[in-house]
Amino acid sequence: MGKTRKDFLPAAEAAQMLGIRRQTLYAYVSRGLVRSIANGRQRERHYAREDLERIAARSRGQGTPGAASVAPAPGQPAMATGITTVTPEGPVYRGRPALDLVRQGASFEQVAELLWTGLWHETARPWLQAGSGSDLESSLSRLPASAGRQQLPELFALVVMQLAMGRGQLQERLVSGRPLEAAREVIASLAGCFGLLSAPGRYRRIRPGLPLAQALLESLGAGATPQDAALLNAALVLLADEALSPATCAARMAASAGASLHSCIAAAMATASGLDAGRGYEKIGNFLKQAPRGRSLAATALAQAASGQGVSGFSDPLYPGGDARAACLLGLVAARGNKPASVKAMLDLAGQLKAAHGLHPGHEFAVLAMCKALKLPADAAAALTVLARTAGWVAHILEQRLSGSMAQPRAHIAPSAAAAIPKPEIEPDVAGRLNVVWDESSPNGRMAHLVKDAARSFLRSLQARLAMENVTLGHWTFLRILWDKDGITQRELSYEAGVMEPTTVVALRAMEGLGYVTRERRGENRKSFYVFLTPLGRSLQLRLVPLAEEVNALAVFGLAPDHVTTTRRSLQLMLDNLASDPLLAAEAAPPQML
Repeated sequence: MGKTRKDFLPAAEAAQMLGIRRQTLYAYVSRGLVRSIANGRQRERHYAREDLERIAARSRGQGTPGAASVAPAPGQPAMATGITTVTPEGPVYRGRPALDLVRQGASFEQVAELLWTGLWHETARPWLQAGSGSDLESSLSRLPASAGRQQLPELFALVVMQLAMGRGQLQERLVSGRPLEAAREVIASLAGCFGLLSAPGRYRRIRPGLPLAQALLESLGAGATPQDAALLNAALVLLADEALSPATCAARMAASAGASLHSCIAAAMATASGLDAGRGYEKIGNFLKQAPRGRSLAATALAQAASGQGVSGFSDPLYPGGDARAACLLGLVAARGNKPASVKAMLDLAGQLKAAHGLHPGHEFAVLAMCKALKLPADAAAALTVLARTAGWVAHILEQRLSGSMAQPRAHIAPSAAAAIPKPEIEPDVAGRLNVVWDESSPNGRMAHLVKDAARSFLRSLQARLAMENVTLGHWTFLRILWDKDGITQRELSYEAGVMEPTTVVALRAMEGLGYVTRERRGENRKSFYVFLTPLGRSLQLRLVPLAEEVNALAVFGLAPDHVTTTRRSLQLMLDNLASDPLLAAEAAPPQML
């Protein structure tokens, strides 16, 4: 049975249950710790009771949710994420429900960029990267012909690592590998690998700027009508991420250990192709073929369900109320005209199992129905899922890097073994210091530390984003000034940035080498260098300013507008108060003559 409204609490009750403010509750939702659903009658959302109870239990026994120093209880996620939230209405990507994205016709490329950066582009921007060329085609041609058709998901990992080798040394890729560009190249190249499932059976390099769904249909040798491309695109959007699946956790573990983007993706692909995780499509396909002659597929499945046996592809334990992605995709398949008989049989099966036994189809069943509707090879379903999920893995890899911590699972000691371990005596005051948390009942306590930690968090998040564009935090400081005051002297630039001039000289030399600025001597004073932005340096403004805006938006997520205004005023007042510190004024005053 699915969850009912009583399993979800309004915000006021949820916050009271945990003893926290609403803003903290919203932060838990954004990090994927608490699921929420729309109320329907009002704008306010309701929050899952079981998630709240889990957090309350952890808070009573193990400290604050999401704290890096807290060992998760068995079965609970060890990683906090703000990318995808799984709800009864389907996954929510960065606050945008996946089903809404499908309804509005969002492209897979738009959704991938949303997952990676948190920014939403209203109009689709084509990816200009083409798939890798002759080297990859030559490598794949040397493999056995059966490898492409029967082991394509495993083959993807090999392709990804070959792409990694073509992008330089490991250290080079980690420092300035342009991960988003590399991610687009990976996905484009994987799309070309679907040519191995076509009649020619060879890699097909996709054309730059071609929408991914259309490129996939061309690689597979299928008809690429707008209707077909729209259906395939919808499936890719729905499958783009599924929060902390085993494969996603593998990617994040590799990222936390400092692995390259390509190595992290390959780790996820290896996990996704495991017998338990990656063979769901094969099991469903075998079931669809097993109906005895003269007996319909639905009759066979109904008999299995009536006898208490499970039906392959139905009632995923992760979605007891039904997988909304499957319902959406099957609805799109059902709306098509001229459906093959096999597709009609699958739709009939889904309807009868739901009516008779309350069984809901999973996304694998829906994807197989879509492949049959598009007349794609049977082996395409699993490979399409891995391709779509690559977008989510990249987002999680980048998020894990931003966290700056290593994900290390902690062993859970069985109660029988724990009883044999002597417990050291800890003085009460020492025990209190072992788990330091911010005390909301003391708003003025440790104010300086709060402000300092907030500033560090701002800079750390911004620095990670700037690194994707090969810009350091120091370069950002100078670029911001030059965007407003292009052509000032080195000395003026140092004063504006609040740094010593030798520091500015070192930074400007590096920025010259990157092609961001030029330095020229002008006028009568030949000793002074004037700093000018190059066209590349000027163009960075359009790419970098949105990154800073993203960090600002992330920081105030869940805060009401009036709270943001109050925070600004409070911080400004603090700055004014500290600027008029009488002790500093006395130190700055000249000594009095006695």
